[in-house]
Amino acid sequence: MDENTEHKIRDLKLRIMRVEKELARSLHNVNLGAWLHAGHPSQMAKAGERDRKRLETKLAELRAQLEELAPGSTPKPVPPPVDAKPATAAAPKPKAEAQSTKAAKKAADQKPATSKSAKAKKKK
Repeated sequence: MDENTEHKIRDLKLRIMRVEKELARSLHNVNLGAWLHAGHPSQMAKAGERDRKRLETKLAELRAQLEELAPGSTPKPVPPPVDAKPATAAAPKPKAEAQSTKAAKKAADQKPATSKSAKAKKKK
């Protein structure tokens, strides 16, 4: 490869990293704003979605340009994290099971019954 092509490839890789960083920052700001209840939720969601679409489009264009210059050098996008929670945990409990759970908790909270003979006798 000539020097000019190498510079273009490095420039495109740098621009891709900057756009990925900007995308992560904008998503973080939207999530943080929602968590802090800053601003109107629907406006924040719309602005976040607009930024996400704009940056993802820009990222796709940069990756396509990089793929044209140097096939196989395009960085693979990071897959989103997968939740390890089982699907059955999210299902609502049947009422009978919920009632038996309540009864078990009540029984655990009560003091165990002791017989009169087991009680310690007071000294006079």
